[in-house]
Formats: sequence, C-alpha cells, structure tokens
Amino acid sequence: MSTGNAPSINTVVSGTRQSLNGRRQLTRSLRPARQLRRIFREQACNAVQAVRSASLGTENVHEARKYIKRARATLRLLRSAIGEGSFAREDRTLKAAADRLGAMRDSEVAVQTMDELIQRCRSARTKSSMHSRRVQLQRIHVKSQAARGTSVPRAVALLERAATRSRDWTVSDSWYSPIDAVERLYRKARRYYRQAIESADDKTLHSLRKRTQYLRNALDVLALQPSNSMQRLKRRLSRLAELSGEDHDLAMLQATLLAPRLGHSQAGLDAILSLVEQRRTGLQSRVLKHAARLFRHKPGHFSRKLDRHWRRSKEASRARPTSSN
Repeated sequence: MSTGNAPSINTVVSGTRQSLNGRRQLTRSLRPARQLRRIFREQACNAVQAVRSASLGTENVHEARKYIKRARATLRLLRSAIGEGSFAREDRTLKAAADRLGAMRDSEVAVQTMDELIQRCRSARTKSSMHSRRVQLQRIHVKSQAARGTSVPRAVALLERAATRSRDWTVSDSWYSPIDAVERLYRKARRYYRQAIESADDKTLHSLRKRTQYLRNALDVLALQPSNSMQRLKRRLSRLAELSGEDHDLAMLQATLLAPRLGHSQAGLDAILSLVEQRRTGLQSRVLKHAARLFRHKPGHFSRKLDRHWRRSKEASRARPTSSN
C-alpha cells in the first residue's frame, strides 16, 4: 500500500533526540508543541513500519501497538494546543487502528495467560481441563492470524491518515504548557484510582491502566532532567501498569472462556475460573496498593514538583548543543 503523503519513517525530527530505547523526546524548551507534533507523526510512522515487515508476526503487532499507545499519550499532551475537534478525531483514528490489530494480539495473550495459569495450578485434574481449553484458545489464535490480511492494511491506512493530517494542525507555543497537559493526565489517572477504591470493576481498572500508561509515556516524551524522584516515579508507574495489565489479561481470558464459541461444557470450567478469580483478587490488591502510593498527592502538588523538573531540564538543554540523532 502506498503511503501517499505520509511522512517517511526516516524523517529527521528537528529539535528532538533519540533516546536509548528508540523513543523520541523533547530536548529544549523552544516550541514544545511543534516538537510534540513531529514526535506524534513519527510514532504513527513507526507503528506503520512495525507491521510492514516481510515476516509479519505477533511481535511486530505488539511493537506497533506500543507505538500507537505512545502516539495517543503524545496526542493527550497536545490536546489543548490542537483543540478538541482535532484531538477527538485523531484519538478515534488511532483507537480504530489499535482495535484492528488488537484481535491478533489478544488471542495470543489469552494462550500465554492460560500457560501461566497452568504453571501455577497444582491440581492434575484441573490442569487437564486447562490444557483442553488451551487447545481451543490456540485454534482461535490461528484464525485471528489468518484475518490479518484485511486487518493490517486497514490499520496502516488509518495510521497514515493520522500522520498526514497532523501536518495541518495549527499549534501555538506562545501559551502552551506541557506541564499543564501532564497534570491533566495525572488528575484523570488519580480520579480512576479513587473510583477503583469504591468499585474495582473491570471497566474502572482498565481505565486506570490506560491512564497510567499515558502518564508514563508522556513523562518519557518530555525527557525531564533525571533525578532519583523522577526515576522512582517512572518505575512505580511502570509497575502499576504491569500489574494492572496482568489483571486485564486475566479478565480477557475470563470473558473468552465464558464466550459461546468455546462451547458450553462446564467440565473443569468452574475450577479454572476460580483460579482466575483468586489470581485477580491478589493482583487487584497490589494494584490499589501501588496506586495509593503513586496518587497520594493532589494534582497541584504533583504539578509544582513536575514544573521544577521541567525548569531544570530547560536549563540543561540550553547548556548543551542539540543533536538530531
């Protein structure tokens, strides 16, 4: 599929630098909104490149979905700069692209999650039932891979569309503050944490997971001056996202096991679901414990602390020459 006017993956992004893990980051205080626009475009292009491999596999899909998550986090940083209309349109586009690739990845995760449960299970009888269900999950995964011939081209088209349209965004750096944008991400994540305390349902926990990932990716993009407190914050966000991700995978497995396409046989199913529920109860307890530590401060306190890091980062960036690589 032709990329049309979509930017090349090899385009050099002026005013940004490549981090060790391959992510683009801000390097100076001048024109942060315009830099973020370029970073967004590159992330969308990286996602396209990931699924254009001659030997497309689930790892390529996983990589593409990670780039899409980073692009959506960057988009949230730009929300006030590009306006609600552009934000909503591009967020819908990126979500649609991720959904196109999601079925391929989710079916593999279901098999992997079942494998982890099998390893934890001590009952030979329950293990036998789990192996039988695993065979069914593997069949679903094979079918989902067969459907990638239509899913991937559609996802590519959506990503290219978002990348191309981003060139036309009107952004102004005269008043834009990335710190205000990050504070909004923190505020929303904290709100979902407080909701989860009241009712830790799947929807709320999934929303907390997504907002945590957005916040973690946003901090990476901003490339704040390294410090012990900032590194600790990032580690805690990563750990929270990891734990809530495990819970989400188990919730997806739970739903899949109860779906009609796996049949209605109850043989061993109750024991499997009981194991899933036990594991989820433990994970959710750890999720809330980590979230309590992360979101103990009010958004204003978090913002002031972040602003100090931002100011130090600006001073450090002025003191060093900018490199495009």
